[in-house]
Amino acid sequence: TADSKGRQLWRVSGSSVERVTSIVSDEAELDPRHLIVSDNKLFFVGEEHPYGRELWVYDGTARMVKDINTSGHGNLGGFFTDYKGRLFFSAGTSSTGVELWISDGTSDGTKQVCDIWPGNISSGIVSPVIIGDTLYFTANDGTGTEIWRLISSDGQPVKFTDKPGMGADC
Repeated sequence: TADSKGRQLWRVSGSSVERVTSIVSDEAELDPRHLIVSDNKLFFVGEEHPYGRELWVYDGTARMVKDINTSGHGNLGGFFTDYKGRLFFSAGTSSTGVELWISDGTSDGTKQVCDIWPGNISSGIVSPVIIGDTLYFTANDGTGTEIWRLISSDGQPVKFTDKPGMGADC
């Protein structure tokens, strides 16, 4: 909802409606996007000056989880999924490009899983799908876009498909 406090996060319980954030400045308003529940926490992308658009969590209190890209927006979006009680998402920095990240809702528990396309080029990670106990997604490691999989929430992604003689796993 847009009002004098800008676009904010609201909570609905039965017939009551309550605004839970009032983060707004001349440069930015929270403007929550990409909302998803993981491990009983509501994760979303929000904006606060001077951090830009970054990962936020609401678990009774709304707060920015981590300033992922300290030199600008965290390039979040396009890939947000709950997998085995953890949030997996795409985020980017100027040194790695947009890659696969994981969060438990804390700053220390929010980190890049793997730099699939090493260096500052984004891997183009998209299309998360969970089949059985496995998370599948597409990404490019520099040899072309292929299907990757993650079998455990604390493991490393590996290619599910592979063009013969090209590329390597994380």
